[in-house]
Amino acid sequence: MMKRVLKRLILYTGIVSLSSILISTPAHTKGFRIAPIKVVFSGNVRSAIVTIINDDKKRFKFEAKLVEWKQDEEGKDLYTPSKDIIYYPKVITVEPEKRRAIRLGVKMPPAGVERTYRIFIQGVPEDIKKKATAVHIALRFGVPVFVKPVREKVAGDIEKMELNDGALLITIKNSGNVHFRINTIGVTGLDEKGEKVFEESIAGWYLLHGVKRVYRVKLKKDVCERLKEIGVAVDTDRVDFSGRLDVQKAMCVP
Repeated sequence: MMKRVLKRLILYTGIVSLSSILISTPAHTKGFRIAPIKVVFSGNVRSAIVTIINDDKKRFKFEAKLVEWKQDEEGKDLYTPSKDIIYYPKVITVEPEKRRAIRLGVKMPPAGVERTYRIFIQGVPEDIKKKATAVHIALRFGVPVFVKPVREKVAGDIEKMELNDGALLITIKNSGNVHFRINTIGVTGLDEKGEKVFEESIAGWYLLHGVKRVYRVKLKKDVCERLKEIGVAVDTDRVDFSGRLDVQKAMCVP
């Protein structure tokens, strides 16, 4: 029953949206690849190329849009239209089994802090018939674009760790002037004998300069009451750091 309902929903809405894909190889989905997965302007590097590769048998049309990329106090991504970087073409058609390039050029000189943008590339097949039962696949890739500062300072720290009612809150701050990407946040709980009684790994995301983000880990009451110490290790693509918290049983109850 559930499968039939989901199938009907897809058929009637006609849209399957893929959000920004950022992985260690060229961003891709069925029939498409985009490379590179990020663009970095620094020093004398003032231009770049993003290539769209069409491995499908159909011709596809893409639209590109540049936005400035910020993060709020909770680390949530915020986007606003921007003209800081030149890019063309803004509309591009890629023939079957061909590739086309979007060229980018930075206008402004390096500043004291890193400037961050994303270029969203969205494509819709040109030859899809407009029928209610057709499934339209809207492919959308967000390629990060970084303009490095004059001098880079990579720094991060665990600004705060607190445990209340069995909920561990970890505040991670990017205290440098460039971004880093959090790979994992490892949380380990030890008892009074130093033996491991709890372990969890949290997946991370980009953290832009000057931004902090709070991660939450809920501990079971019986596990929490056995803890004497919690250690947190943050692994990023640029810098690693860690912290520890002494645990008291009162932290595990309301």
